[in-house]
Amino acid sequence: MAKEPGSGEGLFAVRSCEPNNAFVVGQLPQTTPLYLLGTDASQTCRAFATKITTEDLEAGHHFSFTGLRIGKCPNNSWRLAYIHGEKPPRYKLIKNHSIPSVVESQEVERQIRLRAQDFEKDDGEHPIKLSLGPPRIFSLPSQAKNVYLVSFDNLSGAKDPTFFFFSQGRIELIHGAAKLVSTFTLSDETYGHFQFSCRVGCGWHGDFVVQFSETTFHVVMFEDAGST
Repeated sequence: MAKEPGSGEGLFAVRSCEPNNAFVVGQLPQTTPLYLLGTDASQTCRAFATKITTEDLEAGHHFSFTGLRIGKCPNNSWRLAYIHGEKPPRYKLIKNHSIPSVVESQEVERQIRLRAQDFEKDDGEHPIKLSLGPPRIFSLPSQAKNVYLVSFDNLSGAKDPTFFFFSQGRIELIHGAAKLVSTFTLSDETYGHFQFSCRVGCGWHGDFVVQFSETTFHVVMFEDAGST
């Protein structure tokens, strides 16, 4: 589920943003101010929390949603909302990623393939079978050298790419099968927004956001409301 705000800050998934039908996943006190974060452009727009509703979207599982009063926010692609006090957050989409040299890319790929057996699997909700084709590798802003986001085509039934975080030789699996929606900076921190769908024996789907540092990453938002 979406990260509940702790010190007055938090990210929430936007499930609809029509003028009379806008809401986020999770529970927020009424009149809480939020900022919608643009997916197509580095824009923010202020909104306010309204009524909380609870729905039974899957047998035995209840999901809470908070309505939004979005005022005059333009009809843009808003997929995330952020609690950040009275002033708009410093928000910027990362459109142009730096790509490592051929030599660096080959070394990153080599190291991940050496450990492929640690990650590849035939079972589970997100099976992994790395393609033999070259991965997509790019660096993230404000990160040290040799820190990369890496994705391989996934030849398993999961279909969506497999994402790794590579930090100076350290390799971490971000997700076995997901799609990268956007990368962005928010209040000078770097994030990645992903969407996932379980295509093998289930109907799980949702969003998650990770925050990157120079040595690792951690999940700051996860929600799967509407899964079957």
